[in-house]
Amino acid sequence: MRCALFIVVLALLSGGPVWSAVYYVANNDPVADDSGPGSAEQPWCTLSHAAEVAVAGDTVIVRGGVYREAVSFKNSGTGPNAMIRLQAAPGEVVTITALDPVSGWEKLGDGFYCKHEWESDSQMVLVDGVVPLVQIGPHPLVPVFAPQVGEGLEDMFPGSFFYDKGSKTLYVYMPAQRPAEWHKVEAAVRDFCLAVGEWTYVQGIRCIGGNRTRVGMEGTFTASHHCVIEDCVVEWADSCGLATGPAENVTVRHSKFNYCGMVGITMMGRHILLEDCETSYNNWRHTNPGQHSGGMKHVLCQDLTVRRHIAMDNWGAGIWFDIDCKDIVVEECLLVNNLVGIQYEISLPQTTIRNNVCLGNALGIWSSTSSGVTIEHNTCVGGDEGLRLIADDRPDGNVGLRRNVVRRNLCAANRVCALMLSPEGPLASENSSDYNLFFSPTGSAHFKPGYAPSVDGLAAWREMSGQDLHSVEADPRFADQRAGYLLPAEEYRSYGASPQVLQWAAAQMQARR
Repeated sequence: MRCALFIVVLALLSGGPVWSAVYYVANNDPVADDSGPGSAEQPWCTLSHAAEVAVAGDTVIVRGGVYREAVSFKNSGTGPNAMIRLQAAPGEVVTITALDPVSGWEKLGDGFYCKHEWESDSQMVLVDGVVPLVQIGPHPLVPVFAPQVGEGLEDMFPGSFFYDKGSKTLYVYMPAQRPAEWHKVEAAVRDFCLAVGEWTYVQGIRCIGGNRTRVGMEGTFTASHHCVIEDCVVEWADSCGLATGPAENVTVRHSKFNYCGMVGITMMGRHILLEDCETSYNNWRHTNPGQHSGGMKHVLCQDLTVRRHIAMDNWGAGIWFDIDCKDIVVEECLLVNNLVGIQYEISLPQTTIRNNVCLGNALGIWSSTSSGVTIEHNTCVGGDEGLRLIADDRPDGNVGLRRNVVRRNLCAANRVCALMLSPEGPLASENSSDYNLFFSPTGSAHFKPGYAPSVDGLAAWREMSGQDLHSVEADPRFADQRAGYLLPAEEYRSYGASPQVLQWAAAQMQARR
């Protein structure tokens, strides 16, 4: 007896499962019933029931279907060999949605409708799965994160909605004043889609919508310590797509977090890997891009790597680290048409931003009031600025702009300046820029010593700053800039991103044309 008890305790302490089960959920199966055994032949009907029952070591396999639930797992795994596993059945599409369809509209005018006795304080309305309506009136994001649009009914316009809490009435003004009955109209009724605890593996789950801004800004998908997320999709969250934190040892691979109201991913914690993921088309709410917006924003992070990430067309930064982050690596990523490609702000040493492609961002790579950052072998083409390293005197804490290294980058066709670098002074010291390639197709490249007026040409920049003594100003002669293939001529391939990353980036661009 003592021996058996010792073995059980040892297994628990080592994270190994003592008992485990495989459960099935299939809400489209006519025999599905939460009172049944949850077997393949007699599956459960709801994910919420599985989330109540599953314990360490168990696997929940979900058959294809749309699950209109807020799924919160009651238990956690206990170790790498005793994780709770939530997986879509192979080849099947599993969608958890926080949205419910709205019908029974009362027509008030051309394209103008109302739904009485609507109990949910809906913070988003989605038309045909792809068109979010503009929210009218006050809501929890006002005024810090987002401007208020109008006050009430009288301020509605085609493509907007308003919820009257007093009368519990939902109003919509359809885009182009089209009839509501011609379209699928869905409104947010659940705050989130999926919440998992520690030591949980999630694979192949799609989450749609959310109503988090009713109470805050948390993610429509939240995870904790030691979680692994693979092949998942989060879209049309009303605020954040995926949120963790503070959490340790989180891995996210091959997943997409697109079309979120504020930001695709937000994290706090350490020992985090984001690999082969995408965060694009986020911040459709047009919240303040200086607050919490864009492809991803992480704060208070340590030892976090972002690799082969794609971030396109975000109203905000594609990748953003803010406040006391350190030991960060951003590499082999593609950033296209964001307000900022990569932003590193008020943070600490031992961070490397390397081998990335920034194309058409208003600002390619921006390191603000941070120290010990190496920015190397990046290709920044188009937009207003290529590279910006600036020291700001900030009341919320200042680590200065010190011991940053800029080398082997390629900056071309940047309208305002190829490089902005704060000069030596009380807030900036020991920063270096050299062995870079700069090019402007309309004349000399532009450089800015901090916020001072720009100087034209590399020679003038060297004389003023003492920087870039071995850098080059020349036409890189890209292989096919219009197609996004930014491979320079042979003699300039020691600058910018590697040929392999440039080829990968071009393939990603072509796939989206």
